Amino acid sequence: MQGAARMVLEGQHPAIIRNAVATPGGCTIGGLLTMEDGKIRSTMVRFLSILFLLRLGPDHSRSDQCGECLGENAEIVS
Repeated sequence: MQGAARMVLEGQHPAIIRNAVATPGGCTIGGLLTMEDGKIRSTMVRFLSILFLLRLGPDHSRSDQCGECLGENAEIVS
């Protein structure tokens, strides 16, 4: 992970890094495609949003706006 993070910080696009390390039809690309099919990005954004809100606590001033973004998960942080 540190190597990939360093490559991104040095300006390489994540898609180029992915293509460099994933063999077409191999396990890595198969796993990445499965995660994309499962909407991993939106799931991770919701996950991180909930963690962020839990860290802020129930009294933060933007809870009403954040709840709109979280949709069905808003009750978890209320």
